[in-house]
Amino acid sequence: MAHPDGSWCVLLDAGPDAAAFLRQVSRKGPDWRVLVLVDACEVSQLVALIRAGAMGVVTRDSSLAELVSGLVAAARGELVLPGPIAPEVLAQLMGDSAGTASPTSLSPRETDVLQLLAQAMTNKLIAQELLLSVRTVEAHLRAIYDKLGVTSRTEAVLWAVRHDGVRPTQNGSPSRR
Repeated sequence: MAHPDGSWCVLLDAGPDAAAFLRQVSRKGPDWRVLVLVDACEVSQLVALIRAGAMGVVTRDSSLAELVSGLVAAARGELVLPGPIAPEVLAQLMGDSAGTASPTSLSPRETDVLQLLAQAMTNKLIAQELLLSVRTVEAHLRAIYDKLGVTSRTEAVLWAVRHDGVRPTQNGSPSRR
């Protein structure tokens, strides 16, 4: 499914190699978003899939409307989780992906990129907003992932949420929104 901003969303049937596949997609296609189809909602499995780069999961017993809604939301960059288990998954992700980086370890430009990423913008839209090339945005994202100790867009966004919208001021020191 193509999104108007140029990103793609695909539905992946969960299997033994789903996490490895997700990590490859995250590295090679940053504008590809993956929604994973799972048999059951086990917190540890969902956390592993999200940490590997999935935008979310839907279960096999989901209705067609839930599946379509999940694909559309994932294409927009929104995290898709089954309602009853979502708080537990998010709590574990936020606890596990806190990273050791402090908000000041990010450069002002990296902070700008992270803030736009947290608004579910694609690399192309971030580049347009910041007047950068897509490759420069990708380089900033790699640096952000390294500094924060995360492996996916979702984890980076969770880090940003956990750190309460840290933004640089004009002089480059962090401030809170």
